[in-house]
Amino acid sequence: MITLWGKLKELATEDEINNATLQLRALINLRENIIFQIKMHIGEASRANDRQIILAHLENIYHEEKGLNPLFNQIVRSLYVLKGLVKRIITN
Repeated sequence: MITLWGKLKELATEDEINNATLQLRALINLRENIIFQIKMHIGEASRANDRQIILAHLENIYHEEKGLNPLFNQIVRSLYVLKGLVKRIITN
């Protein structure tokens, strides 16, 4: 027999999992967007003949790349949250 408290805990855990999953999905989409932007700049730079245009694209690549490390850290933290929720479900 599931008690009211047990049902509330189950629903709270389900909401936490949904929220963590949505956050992880958003972070992964953002990462994919940054990678797409980097690929676009590489393609544009490879087709350009003007040194200034090539340098501008390389600078953009550098700035896009700087955003990846903090984003990877956020993805790892989000995965740890999901791992903790799964552990909590298994142990309860």
